[in-house]
Amino acid sequence: GRLQLDGLNLANDAQYFVVVTLFCHGKVPTYGVPGALSIGTGHDRRCWLRFFEGPAGTDADPSGSLPGMKHSPGFLALVEAAKKAVRQCTAHDVKIRLERGDRFEFVDVREDQEFAVDHAAGARHLGRGILERDIETEIPDHDTDIVLYCGGGFRSALAAESLGKMGYRNVVSMDGGIRAWRDAGYPIAKGTS
Repeated sequence: GRLQLDGLNLANDAQYFVVVTLFCHGKVPTYGVPGALSIGTGHDRRCWLRFFEGPAGTDADPSGSLPGMKHSPGFLALVEAAKKAVRQCTAHDVKIRLERGDRFEFVDVREDQEFAVDHAAGARHLGRGILERDIETEIPDHDTDIVLYCGGGFRSALAAESLGKMGYRNVVSMDGGIRAWRDAGYPIAKGTS
């Protein structure tokens, strides 16, 4: 298909776009989204389109969550060290456990808005920003089997490492994250509940 906007005609076979909408309660902001095309859509909101080369979930987007994101070398070094220190599994491993009815906590550690867009069916949400603060209230037993996932396996590896330091003994990071889950065609849920 094609997207046409004020004379701009884009094929979507090799590109994708993200629409960011801000509701401004009567005042259109003067700031914008870096690298994006601003579109006024009415007196109380404005949209920006940002175009990226290549499909989501490619090398330009290893996390599968934020198009065009490039990770810093320091972050990648932290992730690499965490992945060596924690146990990992595949999306297929998790799907089999769910089908067998195994008892474990399946936790999405992505941001609130990422979880609301879509998440693995059967997963609960404890975002990375609050995980360490809330985990002992939400999952008090440190022997509970826990599978964490994020966009592509980076944040979940870091989160698994943190939980291990807090005394959780059976934490696993799902390598490939939601991207691998989607690619496999496994069940997806939407919304915040």
